[in-house]
Amino acid sequence: MKVKDMFDVQEKVFLVTGAYGLIGTTVCHFLTENDAEVIAVGRKKEKLENLGTVTTFRADISNEDDVLSLWRNLTEKFEKIDVLINNAAASTSHTFENLTAEEWDSIMATNVKGTFLMCKHGVNSGLLREGSSVINISSIYGMVSPDQRIYGDTGLNSSSVYGCSKAGVIHLTRYLATYLAEKKIRVNCI
Repeated sequence: MKVKDMFDVQEKVFLVTGAYGLIGTTVCHFLTENDAEVIAVGRKKEKLENLGTVTTFRADISNEDDVLSLWRNLTEKFEKIDVLINNAAASTSHTFENLTAEEWDSIMATNVKGTFLMCKHGVNSGLLREGSSVINISSIYGMVSPDQRIYGDTGLNSSSVYGCSKAGVIHLTRYLATYLAEKKIRVNCI
């Protein structure tokens, strides 16, 4: 059985943050190839334009004004968002000793605060409502610490802040799953 036969996404409206990254691009292509309507969100307008037949919005999800503007614009164009995929993420390969407080704040702002803002203002806008789903993208490193030995001197080490932020996404998902259940909005984490 093919993946596309398992999921009927036709005519559903998906909002994907971090749309032009590795995961986001793959998700957007899968959805458009299967006749879903895709709203692609990212910080760099020129990268969004390379995604093909999607509706694009430039927004930094760590900035509340950008998120509010995004949802206001969406209410003028859409009646409902069927699925919000919180995929945007930031990371660094700096070691624990070299990680700056500014980097820590920036990564936490994108990964945790951005997910929170997208969910909060999506619900407040009325576009995320009964029957909508939220899928938050986390990481195995939100559950376990990486084995630093596997990276060697590649410079690709998973940072302490990345794991902490993804653990935050997992907990936020658990909280929202119970909190938004009353509104019949499903919230899951991958």
